[in-house]
Amino acid sequence: MNIGYVEAALRGGQHVYADKPWIIDAEAFPRLEAALKLARSKHLVAMDWMPLRSDPRYRLVREVLKREAVFGEPVPGTADQPSVRLENLHAMLKYSGGVGQRRPAAFLDVRQQGEAIADVGTHLADIAQWTLFPGQEISYRRDIRVLRADHSAVALTLDQLRRLTGESDWPAFLKDKVTEGKLADYTNGSCLYTIKGVHVSLKSAWQFEAAPGEQDSYFISYLGSRAMVELRAGAKEHFVPQIYLTPAATEQAVIWEASVKSMAHELRLSIEKQGRAFHLILPESRDDGLEMFQELLGFIRDWSTFPESENSNLLAKYYVTTTAVALANGR
Repeated sequence: MNIGYVEAALRGGQHVYADKPWIIDAEAFPRLEAALKLARSKHLVAMDWMPLRSDPRYRLVREVLKREAVFGEPVPGTADQPSVRLENLHAMLKYSGGVGQRRPAAFLDVRQQGEAIADVGTHLADIAQWTLFPGQEISYRRDIRVLRADHSAVALTLDQLRRLTGESDWPAFLKDKVTEGKLADYTNGSCLYTIKGVHVSLKSAWQFEAAPGEQDSYFISYLGSRAMVELRAGAKEHFVPQIYLTPAATEQAVIWEASVKSMAHELRLSIEKQGRAFHLILPESRDDGLEMFQELLGFIRDWSTFPESENSNLLAKYYVTTTAVALANGR
């Protein structure tokens, strides 16, 4: 949890651009709210690093959702059939050059690292609101309702601990979570909530080790009144995000396809028809985060350009993630 460092930097008059998660539990939420009020009173920029925002594929999804002729309006959905779904799957043990990369033992302590929905789930909550409501201010009090949440544990053996961390035995801070020789690491989580009336489902999961050749995977989908928009980044896509558009059954194919082709021409995209769906193909481009960093520098140079919505939306996503953790733990 980074909130202590964020508070110290702001008190010292420093702008903050820090990695997630800033907070991992609902008890710390008032500290986050106070920190952002302090930042605004001192004319300081406070943002967390959300690298998916710099990925051209996610930026394209955001652009598609703005196109009424292609996507329409977000469908509200229901608790049983949410209209927006965001999922990711990560591996604890990863390899570089055939060598397993070590993680600190604290990575396995949700009291320090946070449960999955409060850690990597921060990216999903951010992308949901950043793509659905670009530039709009989101109030956690008015616009967010967390309906339910759940979590489950990955059971890790002592041998897996040794492979992952290099520790020879369970650290003292983990022993109370070890039963019959296995650590219960509550690192899988899900939640259902509404944002401005749209039902959103988040799911963050971890496995100890991915199969050879596998990488972290992502899936997001948005149901609009005119089309379903999907971003798939799994084994079939070689873990490189690919975007697909499928028209609603009520859409007139000729008119809708003309809108898609017009958008593709304007955005200089290639498109490939696959049955009723279209695969959007981006030209090769770098994803180095430069555009996001330049935006940040612009805010720092002229604080008056820093939108109020950034602070309120940061609060909204951490309200979702930390409330989900509390609900999953029966609080």
